[in-house]
Amino acid sequence: MRLVVTQSLILPRKQRVAVFDGHPEVSIGRDISPDPTAPRLRLKEMGVSKFHASFFFNFSSRTWSLVDLGSVHGTTVNGVRLSGARQSSQPRELRHTDTIVVGTTTLVVHTHRDGLPCTDCAVVNNGDNEIPLFDAKSREVGVPGKPLPPQPQLVRPSTDSTPWLPTNRVLYPPGSPPGVRSQLCDSNLYLWQSVP
Repeated sequence: MRLVVTQSLILPRKQRVAVFDGHPEVSIGRDISPDPTAPRLRLKEMGVSKFHASFFFNFSSRTWSLVDLGSVHGTTVNGVRLSGARQSSQPRELRHTDTIVVGTTTLVVHTHRDGLPCTDCAVVNNGDNEIPLFDAKSREVGVPGKPLPPQPQLVRPSTDSTPWLPTNRVLYPPGSPPGVRSQLCDSNLYLWQSVP
């Protein structure tokens, strides 16, 4: 899924496309993500809560959904507010061309059946129009006194017949250690695994 900015008072004019491809969950918030490995669409304005909303991919229905996490100023989809102030919403399934408003930013959902971007949601000029989902400072390498967080690594799972359990929108293999989760990419199941 991709989001195209149609209006924003806070994002730079050239940053117009947020690419969620390859991420099963992306949060929206005013501050940087507490987890440097977790993608976040950061909207630095007071009308956006620190933990405002979350997008997630539903593996069973193969659709994206949006949940307001109890923000004060709310999140609207096609002009309808998802929940009252300080109340979490039910997941709202998103469709192509749905319009989302968070703070002063208006975003249009792009979910193409073929998975290919259209001219509106394509990343161009070496990514100049892409909105970064990770804070550059939180991902710096070699900062003195700062240990590096474990970076996830994409690996193919074994081909045994172990069943997978759906839990919190992410698949976990039974008996898996913490930090192991799966993701569906290109119709293949992969594991995200923390590197020791």
